[in-house]
Amino acid sequence: MSLPVNLAPSLETTLTRDFSRALWTHVTRQLLDELLKKVRELDLRQPFTIPYTPTLAEFQATLDPGEIGTEVIPTTLAEWMAEVQFKLKEMGRTPEWYPSYTMRQIGGLDAVMQTQQSILNFFGPTGSPTPQAHTFTVPADWEVHTDFTWHFDYRVDVAGGSVVLSYQVQRDRVGSPTVPVLPLTTVVATPLTTQMSRSTVIIPGVPFAVGDRVVLGFQREANDSLDTNSGNLLVLGQDIFYSGLAG
Repeated sequence: MSLPVNLAPSLETTLTRDFSRALWTHVTRQLLDELLKKVRELDLRQPFTIPYTPTLAEFQATLDPGEIGTEVIPTTLAEWMAEVQFKLKEMGRTPEWYPSYTMRQIGGLDAVMQTQQSILNFFGPTGSPTPQAHTFTVPADWEVHTDFTWHFDYRVDVAGGSVVLSYQVQRDRVGSPTVPVLPLTTVVATPLTTQMSRSTVIIPGVPFAVGDRVVLGFQREANDSLDTNSGNLLVLGQDIFYSGLAG
């Protein structure tokens, strides 16, 4: 039996293509099987070694790769790595290209008002017209532009009703005027028990730089109609958490 003339080339092409695919698949599978066999034979628990151990200075080396239009093209692998490390250091805003950040704590805030009320850490049911203020200095290991978390712990000696607290944050910097970071903000708390309560405030980090003085002011509002708790408010403690260098 003979095929029509117009079908013979098409069938021949199809058979050739399918045979090639089958052969290629078979060869590829053999190669992959051999490769996987070699990988399984490797002891991946052995330490990775390189023929040359860099010095600390070489490990920390960075090279500015330039900008678009003024690129610094590396001529060696070491220069290429140094340019990558430059960008890692720049993006991480770290002293070197490899440190990590972790959550750190600032405790024992400095009192800046030595009134009788702040010495007692005590706010009565009528509140206070004067805020209690504490300060801390932005630490050197702070991750630039990240926020601070302010935990303000307190309790009341009479449960029930509402307690009206207000707080504000400002920045002091050598040679610069005081900058209000958070305006006077009021929080209405409802202490259901006489156990410890916590108020959390997020302080935006954008206005700050390392070494700035951060002033935290808070008070129980004096004679506020919304403050219906008849008891005293005792400040138990404050903490500031921030993202700082690990280690």
